[in-house]
Amino acid sequence: KKEEITMKTPMEVKLISELHILAAVFSFAFGVLILIEESIASILPGITHVPNAVAAIGVILIVFGLIYLFIGLGLWKTENWARIVAIVFAIIGALGSAFSLITGQLTYIVTLVIHGVIAGYLIWGKRMKRIFF
Repeated sequence: KKEEITMKTPMEVKLISELHILAAVFSFAFGVLILIEESIASILPGITHVPNAVAAIGVILIVFGLIYLFIGLGLWKTENWARIVAIVFAIIGALGSAFSLITGQLTYIVTLVIHGVIAGYLIWGKRMKRIFF
C-alpha cells in the first residue's frame, strides 16, 4: 500500500519530476516558437523542404511538452502511472542516446547517463514500492 498521504515526496523523485517539468517548458516553448516563426526550424537539417513538416514538428513538440508536464506533475504527486510512463520515456531516451553514441555522436553520453539513472532509480529504487504503490 502507498505510504500515508502525509509522506513527503522524496528529494530524488522531486528532482526527476522537476527535470520532466523543465523538459516540458523547453519542448512547449520551442514548439510554439516554431509555429510562430518557421525559420527557427532551419536548425533541423532538411526539414524546411518537406511541406507542412515544420508545423508538424511544432505541434509534436507542444504535445510532448504537455505529456512531460503531466508526467512531472504525476511524479510529484507520486502517481504510479507517471512512474511507469517516465520509465518508458527514459528507456526510449537511453536507447536513442545509445544509438547516437554508436553513430559517433559522443555528446550523447550525458543523456544516456541521465536516462539510465532515471530509469534505474524508478525501477529498482529501494523505496519505489512504498512510494508509488
